Amino acid sequence: MIVTYQIGANALRPGVHPTLVQGAAAAASGEHPLGGARPRDSTASNPIFAVAAFDRKNGRQLWEYTIVAEGDLPQTHEKRNLATPSPVTGGAIIYAWFSNGQLAAVDMSGKLV
Repeated sequence: MIVTYQIGANALRPGVHPTLVQGAAAAASGEHPLGGARPRDSTASNPIFAVAAFDRKNGRQLWEYTIVAEGDLPQTHEKRNLATPSPVTGGAIIYAWFSNGQLAAVDMSGKLV
């Protein structure tokens, strides 16, 4: 299985961040994003994007390719990050697009193509 993820946080988009449960019940429900809610002023100078492969039988990580985020980083909702889009492959090369416009192309062993 191939996945993408982000290490570190980018700026949180201002405004209301709705939850499944609204109002006073939201705090009591315990609803929060995976890893916990980010502070409203959360920023990171250089988050890292990752593409990784995991063994489907036992969940063991097979390899990981990382790339430092570059350029202007868009603000996101607290339950989303810049590595949300799914990677795609035609069988030999994996393409991972990140929400700041960076694209990584790696082979099935995790080496940059």
